Amino acid sequence: MHMRTLMLFCMLGAAAAAAQQPGIRFRTGTWQEALNAARAERKLIFVDAYTEWCGPCKAMVRNTFPNPQVAEYFNAHFINLQLDMEKGEGPAFAARYQVTAYPTLLFINYRGDVVHQALGYRDPAGLANEGRIANDPARNAETLALMVAEGSKEPEVLLRHALNLRQQGKPFQEAAAAYFSTQTEKDLASPANWEAIRLLCTDAESREFAWLTARRSKLAKAYGQQAVEDKIREVLRAHTIRAGLTRSQTQYETALRLAQAGLDDGGQFAARLRMTYAEAQADWGAYGAAASAYFGRYTVTDPKELSRAASLAAAHIQDPALHRQALGWARQSAALDMAFYTQEPYARLLYLLEEYPEALKAAYVARNLAGNDAAAQETADRLIRDIRATSAGR
Repeated sequence: MHMRTLMLFCMLGAAAAAAQQPGIRFRTGTWQEALNAARAERKLIFVDAYTEWCGPCKAMVRNTFPNPQVAEYFNAHFINLQLDMEKGEGPAFAARYQVTAYPTLLFINYRGDVVHQALGYRDPAGLANEGRIANDPARNAETLALMVAEGSKEPEVLLRHALNLRQQGKPFQEAAAAYFSTQTEKDLASPANWEAIRLLCTDAESREFAWLTARRSKLAKAYGQQAVEDKIREVLRAHTIRAGLTRSQTQYETALRLAQAGLDDGGQFAARLRMTYAEAQADWGAYGAAASAYFGRYTVTDPKELSRAASLAAAHIQDPALHRQALGWARQSAALDMAFYTQEPYARLLYLLEEYPEALKAAYVARNLAGNDAAAQETADRLIRDIRATSAGR
């Protein structure tokens, strides 16, 4: 066979294989070329904004993009593009579109305007749903925002707009309040409004939060006690953080009162809020006292909670007696989950308490647990150097 003929067959075969390749077909080329293609083909651009180190991004590559139904829809309706936010055109794209979390999934028209956006991992059904919303002028984020700006009071429009803002990582509280103002107390009892409250309620002094806490027993039967109590805790914690940042003693006391009235936990969450308030104010003396009281009175089995308190005590508190207490929290945390985030505070507290041999041993364990995390590796290496230098100088 003639060489040119053979090459032509190879090229045709490669093209056929590419056409038959399962999954979403992501184009190569520049961002401007994608815009040009969107104009020529009258399609939106779907952008998977990712980073190499992002776990959920990799999970979508494995689980979502190869799905035949998703691929069929996206290949037919969108110009598909993957952009690494840390390479090539990625940083400029991230700055323009304010991409700060990964993956960010954007649907952009040929003018470069975002018409719809979603944050985080989507399974095949979830991504297909986002694509259909983006392609529906009556439902995509751009249309909803315009309708709200023009004064729409339709509850469905207001709700979708608030949910879109939340999904995009944008402030949504004002939009949520506008939606909830259209709902009567009878309306709030619907399953759809439980979901709206679960996703959009953030104000502990709002009517919908008061409704939630007053009916928590009934709601627990319908949706599960854990889900209802988790929502109450989420709102009260956010309220307490805002109170701490603004140094509002009144708002803080409101959160404490609502925690004691709205949760049957013997005052445990209210005690935890005292730590949250002190941390938000960076009042480390108050934080140490609140943490000592909290862990001294209540049984805590969450390794992240124990480790965070131990880490903050090591970083911000100078009192050796408190360090000794925090060492107990760190030791318990490491026993519950042997990981870098539990072992490093344990090693650091041993170092602060001048127990150098044990501190060095724990620091090496932390270093081994750092895996491929460069920042964790450097933290552990620095701690190892500090322990060695200090112990050698004694």
